[in-house]
Amino acid sequence: MGAGAVALGAAACGSDDDSSESTTTDGADQSTTETADTSGAGSWQQLTFTDPDYDDQELSYNLFLPAGYDATQSYPLIVFMEDASMVGAEVTTPIDQGEGAVVWASEEWQAEHPTIVVAPQYTEVVVEDDYNPTDYLDITVDLVESLAEEYAVDADRIYNTGQSMGGMMTLGMDVKYRELFAASYVVAAQWEPPENASVLAAYPMWYTVAAGDEKAYPGMEAIREVVEQHGAAVAGGEISAQASEEEFAEFTDGIVAEGANFNYTVFEAETALGEGAMMEHMGTWDYAYGIAGIREWLFEQRKSS
Repeated sequence: MGAGAVALGAAACGSDDDSSESTTTDGADQSTTETADTSGAGSWQQLTFTDPDYDDQELSYNLFLPAGYDATQSYPLIVFMEDASMVGAEVTTPIDQGEGAVVWASEEWQAEHPTIVVAPQYTEVVVEDDYNPTDYLDITVDLVESLAEEYAVDADRIYNTGQSMGGMMTLGMDVKYRELFAASYVVAAQWEPPENASVLAAYPMWYTVAAGDEKAYPGMEAIREVVEQHGAAVAGGEISAQASEEEFAEFTDGIVAEGANFNYTVFEAETALGEGAMMEHMGTWDYAYGIAGIREWLFEQRKSS
């Protein structure tokens, strides 16, 4: 697979070092870590991926390389996929709204887990309730694979996550491309038919939903039942979305201690209706990415294990 990457602008967020410049790179010449453009390391860059396998369709995305990026090292990579409310907006929207992308690029996280973070911005809804994704699900996978070739990515530590539409994309990728990812974090999503998820029975996953989410809650409950019937070790429970940091730590520690591969968090009814949230579905992601124990569990997963 090949790709062209075109910078759309200077760094939007991150460190105060604004030394990155807008550049155009040719995918054929950028297939190794020795030639990868790392001038924007430590800040967000806006780029465009061109996929020759899908009629040169383009996908804009935000890329964060760890400060001090070193091509002789090996870094985990995580791709965050947005919800449908962000479709068609500015390329920086996934890193301006919510924590799903930026939490992995925060100084605190990067200090302990130097990570390559990818956040695509879509021009169309990729998957709706008909569960028939557009080409952009596959194009996103091609983007991840292209970046894994271009940069010093640990192939055993590639993760995917998303909220609502992005969570549905995560599930769809896991069914179709589960050999690519080490583990997934799914937020406020579902997939039909749930029987398709039987192939994920041995796959490491954590999902978070609100009990009052009329689609995602029963949808993920159905998937949990399917994977459990096919041999998955399952652990999870309910907690207030507004629990304290200490309460979340105790909650997630208890789940992790069970050693299950398929874990879940259910926010107690109405607790995800935080400031500005009109519904529990959208309120879920205001809290889901702030649970440190889930993030730590995710990054402990490796394909080789």
